[in-house]
Amino acid sequence: TASMKNRAWAVAELSVDAAEAYMGGKLAGALARRVALHRWGRTGLASRGRGAVKPPNRIYSARELIRRATEPGPYHNFPESFDNVIFRDGSRNVIENFFKRSRPGYSNHSIQYMLRGAVNGRTGTFEITVRPSTSGRTELVMHRFFRPDKVK
Repeated sequence: TASMKNRAWAVAELSVDAAEAYMGGKLAGALARRVALHRWGRTGLASRGRGAVKPPNRIYSARELIRRATEPGPYHNFPESFDNVIFRDGSRNVIENFFKRSRPGYSNHSIQYMLRGAVNGRTGTFEITVRPSTSGRTELVMHRFFRPDKVK
């Protein structure tokens, strides 16, 4: 529905300040530090120099945006401002021929990015799964999820 799409776009436009407020000021450890450093331009990233590899253009699938808008909790709905940190600092796992149906312009591979962190004091792993284009210059975000550690 239109209201779900509007809510999805509102969620997608969260700033770092809004993300911190949303999380109750409890951004965890290294993730909070990385977000803060990135926010103030003190990342020291080599990507700012000549000859650096430009990250792919990333777009969010309708399925992912709707899922984010309909979940009231933080597990599918963590702030979008975390995504660049997860893409930059997380592990990257390519799963070949993951998708069984072809889509024009997209490969059948999947790439999963993962980074340890915490939501509301609960530790776990942020996971973002993308479907890369055949050129590799665009990635379609198919799934975003925070997987909390199992309580023993």
